[in-house]
Amino acid sequence: MNMYLLKLVYRYLLPDFIKSKIQSKHDEKFLNECKERMKRTRVSKNEIASIISKLDIDDCDVMLHTSMISIGKLEGGRKWIAECLFDKMDLEQNTLLTVALTYIGKNKDFLESNPTFDVRTAPIAMGAINEYIASLDGAIRSIHPTHSVVAIGKKAKEYTMNHHKDVTPFGENSPYYKIIKNRGKIVFFGISIGSFTAVHALEDPLLDEMPISIYNKKRYNIRCLDWDGKELYVETPCHNPIAGMKRSLIRFEEEIMSLGIMSKHPIGEGFVSVVDAYSFAQYYLSKLKQGYSVYGKIKVTEKLKKAIEELQLHLS
Repeated sequence: MNMYLLKLVYRYLLPDFIKSKIQSKHDEKFLNECKERMKRTRVSKNEIASIISKLDIDDCDVMLHTSMISIGKLEGGRKWIAECLFDKMDLEQNTLLTVALTYIGKNKDFLESNPTFDVRTAPIAMGAINEYIASLDGAIRSIHPTHSVVAIGKKAKEYTMNHHKDVTPFGENSPYYKIIKNRGKIVFFGISIGSFTAVHALEDPLLDEMPISIYNKKRYNIRCLDWDGKELYVETPCHNPIAGMKRSLIRFEEEIMSLGIMSKHPIGEGFVSVVDAYSFAQYYLSKLKQGYSVYGKIKVTEKLKKAIEELQLHLS
């Protein structure tokens, strides 16, 4: 049985109590691995500062994905990493964004729980660095129940104010689309490019023509509270888990590195990677026209090809 079928059996056919036991064992193993990693691998402040100083993020907006525990024990912790990033970037001219999803696990399970998203108090499940940046004066969080983003710097309001107005999490009003349009960079600190959430901003404009059901048909109307505590409802779809099991950005990693779209810097037991968001978008859309997607090979119709070309022009 191949890995795809194993995942399918696990996600849909096993009873919930068995899935829960498997997940508990997986979580326990992951935590033990993290504890051992932090015992054996320590990264000094100087090493952290040296790596961040080498990143090509001086004169652009940056979206940050993080996983400190994948690297080891980092001296100075989240505050030092954030300060090094602030020293590297000019926040009077540019903007730092961090993903701020409120949950870990399945998109569908979260939406089915009938949550209320309060932009002022909703937890951030995306790492300690992201939490720290969100707590700083001047940081603004976008209103979206499943794919919220925090921004700090010159264009923080521009990135976050209208996220909730899109019909999907990654439309033209979303920070994910805007970081591409604004020629920003995506930084993966201790995490692989498999977490390149902004790739969805290249899918959503093409939904009507894509041969894959990226979202389920059901839509959710989620209660939210804005920055002043005012109630509003945000309608959002749920990603199709079958498509999600096929999704892999790693298949493009070697090529985008060879093209200079991505750079990778070792640190501790992990890496810090930087991807040029606009260059990747143009590369990926070109691959898509050839039938190569993050979901594997797809059939490209003339309508899809035309939609891709229109999106390429719109991003230019």
